[in-house]
Amino acid sequence: MIRINILEPYQDALLRQVVQLGDRNRRTLGLLPRGAYEEYAKSGKIIVALDGDKLIGYAVTDLPLNRIRLVQLCVDESIRRTGIAKKVIDYIAALHPGREGIQLRCRRDWPANEYWESLGFVARSNQPGRSKSGEQLTTWWMDFGKDDLFTTDSDLNRRLVVAIDTNVFRDIVQNDRGEGAIESRALEDEWLDDQIELRLIASSVNEMNRIPEASIRESLLSSAHSRNYEILAASSPEDRVQLEDQLQKLMSRIPNDVIEHDPSLKNDARLFLEASVAQADAFVTRDAAALRTLTRAADGISTIWLSTPTDLIVHLDELRDNANYSPTSLKNSGYTTSELSSKEEDDIRPLLNSAEGERLTELRTRTRRVGARVGAGGERRIIRNGEGQVVGAAFAIHKPDGELRVDVLRVAHSRLDKTLAIQLIHILRTWAIRVNASTLMVTDTRIGDVVRSALLEMGYERAPGGYRARVFKGQRTWSECIDWFEREEGSPAIEDGEKSIQRAASVEKSQWPLKIVDSLIPCYLVPIRPRLADALFGCRDALFNDDELLLSWEQVYYRSSHGCRISAPGRILWYSSTPAKEALGVSHLEDVLVGNPKVLHRRFQRISPLDLQAVESQFGPDGRVMALKFCDTELFSKPVPLPRLRQIDPKLEPLQSPRRVDPGSFFAVYGEGIV
Repeated sequence: MIRINILEPYQDALLRQVVQLGDRNRRTLGLLPRGAYEEYAKSGKIIVALDGDKLIGYAVTDLPLNRIRLVQLCVDESIRRTGIAKKVIDYIAALHPGREGIQLRCRRDWPANEYWESLGFVARSNQPGRSKSGEQLTTWWMDFGKDDLFTTDSDLNRRLVVAIDTNVFRDIVQNDRGEGAIESRALEDEWLDDQIELRLIASSVNEMNRIPEASIRESLLSSAHSRNYEILAASSPEDRVQLEDQLQKLMSRIPNDVIEHDPSLKNDARLFLEASVAQADAFVTRDAAALRTLTRAADGISTIWLSTPTDLIVHLDELRDNANYSPTSLKNSGYTTSELSSKEEDDIRPLLNSAEGERLTELRTRTRRVGARVGAGGERRIIRNGEGQVVGAAFAIHKPDGELRVDVLRVAHSRLDKTLAIQLIHILRTWAIRVNASTLMVTDTRIGDVVRSALLEMGYERAPGGYRARVFKGQRTWSECIDWFEREEGSPAIEDGEKSIQRAASVEKSQWPLKIVDSLIPCYLVPIRPRLADALFGCRDALFNDDELLLSWEQVYYRSSHGCRISAPGRILWYSSTPAKEALGVSHLEDVLVGNPKVLHRRFQRISPLDLQAVESQFGPDGRVMALKFCDTELFSKPVPLPRLRQIDPKLEPLQSPRRVDPGSFFAVYGEGIV
């Protein structure tokens, strides 16, 4: 009997079969290092097809933004064209029902390129690949009915800028670099062509020019220029000053004996910081010692991704999220929010979308239409940067029919534009909840690609006249949810057979702050020290004052993994320990990871305000920490004190570690705190 399952991390023998099948078909699958397979397995991104205990096929997936990317799909040669690939694709689609669809790229000259149509994919485009022949790659798309077929996502199409050090470059262009070079060469595989853009660093090119052997030196320089690698550099006087200041600060954090043992560290540090100043998204090296040292020393100086080639390939989704969403960058940056006054209306000129033909009079008309309703259902929120310039705006009117109509939703182009867009969209939902709106409708026709992408990522759907999101809140049963979807959408979005924990968590996330009371989502009481509570959540009334930008949509809480059993998805009831001793809010638990403090801090530093020292202080006897990734936090307007918790349920007595609690008790506390 054929079975389709997720490959579990402990299934080592099965993973070896996956690697062997992939290696046998490397010519038409592309290059994926062994370490990448292992990391994909750890994150549950390998799907296997089994006939008894025998592997007959597998797929490797990524989850960029609100889509599924098919990295590899391979079926054993002896059983092809028997429907196995279709079963695997159907399983992947059922596993992620909230995604827009599945995307993949395949060379036109490969036999599989003619097969995707029969699996339900539609060709979107063809582009030249990286092969020596220049053979084109076809982009295929399977739509889940969430989006228009030929709509492109600017964030998905923007290639991430990856700076590589000299040794990684030599691995790619030279043939005598040993087995370790395979990891670096995987960065140039064709399936990554639309994902990353490899670049050299000016100091690295100069380093190659200092190689004594003329043949090697000239060959490397020739390869760098013939491959059209763009060179990253700290080109302006301001950039050079910033580079030298950061280098001095970073080197002062490295003990002298470490530098004496490895004098090349200063050069490694310069390359890394030069990439950072030149605004690369990542810096890649195979130097393990440099990685360990720079990861610690760079804490608080640079937030660009720093890793091995394999680590980058496996964590492309997180890297893209890091590049797009970095709320910690707003901290101490001078960004503030405020209401737009009538005297400040000319300040919104930077938000004019002239690229799409918008005239200033059109933007002013939209702005003043909402302004006329301020105090009577209208609100105009703006974001200013540290220089006082308006870089974001959300203007909305609450209509009598229950719709919160958003006439203006804009962000100015910058490295933080996606972050600001997500924060504004989250703020809009809190507005809708506050005024008891049933629908959010964005009618601004000039929102731009960044905001458009953020809306789709945050669960909005295209509708006549703009983008729409329903607001279905409160504590509901599954039956009430199904009835609501049938009434609002015309068809049931949730079938009886889909009432899994994952499906319930997906519905609660898309319809935040909805809670499904009879779902099987586990609930946990998580103790947190007041100092960490302030760092994670800010002040309790931060939703509608100047601190609202710092109340991140996603966050990470670190604690010791010792004696702690907790799994995602789930719900968190936060308990602030001494001296407050009160339940202060709830969150959705998205993921639970246990690992090295440095590795986890690097992965989440753009969404967590905690520095490396604070993360390392949480490690347990095994030297590892647990990272709880959570989102959609609701802070209680009326915190529930410990005596009241004991009255509701004696089992709510807090312990040092998170503990699972009865859902009924969770909702009793939630009901009292959220009033």
